Amino acid sequence: MKKLLSLLALLSPAILFAQTTGQPVARTVDGLLNWVIYIASRALPLLILAALVLFLYGIVKRFFWAKEGADRAEAGKFILWGIVALFVMVSVWGLVNVLRGSFNLDNSNIPVPPAVPVQTAPYASPSIN
Repeated sequence: MKKLLSLLALLSPAILFAQTTGQPVARTVDGLLNWVIYIASRALPLLILAALVLFLYGIVKRFFWAKEGADRAEAGKFILWGIVALFVMVSVWGLVNVLRGSFNLDNSNIPVPPAVPVQTAPYASPSIN
């Protein structure tokens, strides 16, 4: 705990007086909350993806690869912890959105998902001869 507090004390000037590059600035309490929400909005989808992969790995291991009772029990733990991790992370995400709405925080830092390119086949024009 002392290491974490000393690290926060060491990094606080860099966080408070950092030059803005489009991300929220943490100079006030509102700015600090916006900065935390910005970091969470970037990291949380990756953590949810990791928990989903863990859950799916447990399902595949339990139903397709496990031959004995010990392997099945270990795969069951993967499934259980994958579900727990997904529940906790989605709950945190919902709590962040409730706090954002309650305190009327800046919503301009929500990342826009990339567009999926759509390829269309060239249309054959009917030839009239």
